[in-house]
Amino acid sequence: MIYTKNSEESSDNISHGGSRNGAGRPAGTGRWKGEPTQMMRVPISRKMEVKSLLEQNYAPRLQGYCLNVFDVFVQAGNPTPLGDETSEKVDVMEFLTDHPADTFMVTAHGDSMINVNIHSGDTLVVDAKIEPKEGSIVVASIDSEFTVKTLRKIDGKAFLMPENPDFSPIPILPESEFKIYGVVRKKIANVG
Repeated sequence: MIYTKNSEESSDNISHGGSRNGAGRPAGTGRWKGEPTQMMRVPISRKMEVKSLLEQNYAPRLQGYCLNVFDVFVQAGNPTPLGDETSEKVDVMEFLTDHPADTFMVTAHGDSMINVNIHSGDTLVVDAKIEPKEGSIVVASIDSEFTVKTLRKIDGKAFLMPENPDFSPIPILPESEFKIYGVVRKKIANVG
């Protein structure tokens, strides 16, 4: 029997489905900020395609935005006059990544990567489509903890390596819950 609200069968006999107090995301939070949502069934084989379409049509991070690029170098010494002429417009997403649909940004927190110039508060541009390799700076989770570290092999064993001698390497053990989410491609630093 399929359970519906109009079913005469008691809800005591139902082991799943329906609403539960405290379950789900609080109203007004999440990606669509309070817009009503509706559950939809999607064939598993088409899930990623549907998700990709939603991301492409919604996420501001995936939409191109062009900025003017002036045809001069900016001196870090004596000032140079800046003309009014721009040589080109550059799409910010093309500047940041080759794979906009597979790119996301995260904010670094902590000092474990300062020797590769990643500081707390920097925004990291992460490409999920790039295959990580030895020496890649990756955003990963290990045993349910997210981190940004350099992927290294030492004596045939894999490690997430900090780039600060005050921090210890993190071994990737066979029993570790480990996933790489992407390779860091660029850093956007706050100035001031």
